[in-house]
Amino acid sequence: LNLVWALGACICPRLAERSLRVTSITVIFACLALVFCAVGFWVTIAERDTPRAYPATIAPRLQWTLAAWPLPLVCIILLPTGIESSMGGWIAAYVQRTQHLVTTTVTAGTCFWAGLMISRTLASTLLRLRRYERLVLFESFLAVIAGAALLISTQSTFVILVGIFLTGFGLGPIYPLLLAIALPYSENTLIFFIAGVGSAFLPWLTGIISSAASSLRAGLFVPLLSSVLMLVLGVTLPRSAITRSEERRVGKECRSRW
Repeated sequence: LNLVWALGACICPRLAERSLRVTSITVIFACLALVFCAVGFWVTIAERDTPRAYPATIAPRLQWTLAAWPLPLVCIILLPTGIESSMGGWIAAYVQRTQHLVTTTVTAGTCFWAGLMISRTLASTLLRLRRYERLVLFESFLAVIAGAALLISTQSTFVILVGIFLTGFGLGPIYPLLLAIALPYSENTLIFFIAGVGSAFLPWLTGIISSAASSLRAGLFVPLLSSVLMLVLGVTLPRSAITRSEERRVGKECRSRW
């Protein structure tokens, strides 16, 4: 699921650029509104909520709170979605200000989401081949740091696009892996609430710092420093938490094969 939505994020900016050559932004938004109205109508008519009965062995786990989580896990799960939102929301403005070309601006967004989509595809394949999740996780942390550093350290169009792609490529596997690590501690929506806080806070902080410094490049240090913090928290993350996630995945595969 985390792979599928990235496909739309990768394709739609290019479609929007093409559409603007033949129509106005008002028409594009009107068409989007009609699409969502149609989807909303279909959900209202066709979809029905059905009660879910949880086994007695699962029900107590749904009541667990943050007190049962390792503190590094609580902190780290805020960061990948926040970095993703900051980069996805601000790189277009940053590239537009530095390169002054609409085509390059659109390409930057496509590079980011394409990198994220490709890495999630590769990570899913590698994990099915029994590659350790911890190795994939730390390689991804390093890729995000390298990509964010490239992005804000140069004015070269090519290097900026490479940095954007590398950032997206590194971010791809991180959130799904952290989600898998967190699920044994809580299977309710608390995980997604924490991730949503990061998605809301880091882009806001990026904008605040950019305005205060009158420089969007200064604001983009927020996702860079957040990626460094993510690596540090990953080092302090209990190995048992990742091991539990790996055991859970392998157990599911064994049961499905059986």
